[in-house]
Amino acid sequence: MEKRVYGLETEYGIVVLEEQQAAYAFSVLDAFLSLISHQIGPARGDSSTNFFYLNGSRIYRDMGHPEYATPECASIKDLIIWDKAGERIFEEAMREVNDNFRESNRPGDRIYLYKNNRDAEEATFGCHENYLVSRQTDCEYLQKCLIPFLATRQIFCGSGSIEPDGFKISQRGRFIVRKAEDASTSGRPIIHLRDEALANAEKWRRLHLILGDANMSEISGFLKMGTTALVLRMVEDRFLDGEAIALFDPIAGLKAVAADPACREELRLLRPRVSNGSLFLSAVEIQEIYLSKARDYLAGLGSVEPEWREIIERWEHVLAGLKDDPMKLAREIDWVAKKWLMESVLERHGCGWDDFRGEISSRENGEIFELLKTVDLQYHDIRRDTGLYNLMVDEGLMEKLVGEEEVALAENEPPQNTRAKWRCSFFKAARDERLKRFNFQIGNWHKVTVTTASGDYDRGRVTSVFYFNNDDPLDSRAAAAEELLEKMKTFAV
Repeated sequence: MEKRVYGLETEYGIVVLEEQQAAYAFSVLDAFLSLISHQIGPARGDSSTNFFYLNGSRIYRDMGHPEYATPECASIKDLIIWDKAGERIFEEAMREVNDNFRESNRPGDRIYLYKNNRDAEEATFGCHENYLVSRQTDCEYLQKCLIPFLATRQIFCGSGSIEPDGFKISQRGRFIVRKAEDASTSGRPIIHLRDEALANAEKWRRLHLILGDANMSEISGFLKMGTTALVLRMVEDRFLDGEAIALFDPIAGLKAVAADPACREELRLLRPRVSNGSLFLSAVEIQEIYLSKARDYLAGLGSVEPEWREIIERWEHVLAGLKDDPMKLAREIDWVAKKWLMESVLERHGCGWDDFRGEISSRENGEIFELLKTVDLQYHDIRRDTGLYNLMVDEGLMEKLVGEEEVALAENEPPQNTRAKWRCSFFKAARDERLKRFNFQIGNWHKVTVTTASGDYDRGRVTSVFYFNNDDPLDSRAAAAEELLEKMKTFAV
């Protein structure tokens, strides 16, 4: 199959404990981001709170959240590696900021970062997915094929959430209110229709999905991105019947799936299934239909990269587990792991989910509900010594997909087979003494601006401007960039 690139944009929850005014929280966030930006050296971004980083990622302040956007990755496993690298970059910067607070005799000031999607004020923030899709793909057909899949895939990629009325599979589920929409905040959709390619727009569109949860589990993240990428390949090749599965009410169906940890709720279809006349299917059954089509699709291609086979195998394994007993997947799937932790808390207090009367957050259940909320939040704590997910990894209670050595390397190095390597070559150039006359500004995914001031005896100094463009996310252009930079070293000022 032709190569594609993938990306994730994660807005991190941030808690600022401070002894001064509330507005101080924003200055702490800016200081946190500025600390990271100083590591990139002479190359500049748009500002100290909006910049590209040494590993090809983009780091910036999005409203009141620090956001990490992975570099362009040419495989799903690479994407998981560079997504995890973002956790490590933020964790290390958080520790340094807190150390600075202690050294400056401000022990009451602390920041904490959480890779989740909801805060204590019931505001939601996103984890956005990006897929490179052929411009020739029909948008209406894409929506028909994709919406039933997206509405039900949360059974293996939801991160779980405790709500006043019980446990939910997804944090983002209840905030999704449209099938398709241009807006991303006022009317959060299943499919975001914004068309900003960040590539050759005649050849590609960038599908930007905003409905998913942020994943701590590498397996959940791998399945979320991998299965969606595979369904999109089938859409591009018109391998799916756009009329085969249509939900009567996709938004209601998405919320029903999110509220059903047993994974047994049946969703009403718009029209009966041709094969058996059934008007209802569960989320697992819908996913099994997509899985079956994906198997046939790959079989028809013959030789494919092993990663696609692994996606199929894990997809099949997880759906079988969800059909049998979801709790058997506690080592792999975020929401199941979180539910297992919460049930451990309930067991220590001698009760279970059935012991709650009415709203789980009612006064008589107050203490237990607060404990469950703490588990909910601390699962997403990115600190390796305190976050519940990370502690489960240390105890061998969560399955890993990538090695820490790979993640450590990805903190400071870009993927070697995408445009990220081309972009990062300018970071290295900015550190070269022979190029110190140049100013490098990396303010876009596909554009780099280089300026230099040259002497003009009549009018003072004249600025020369060079623009470098790469609208192919799969082109690392390593050799071409190096050749160009070598020529610049001999540029006469």
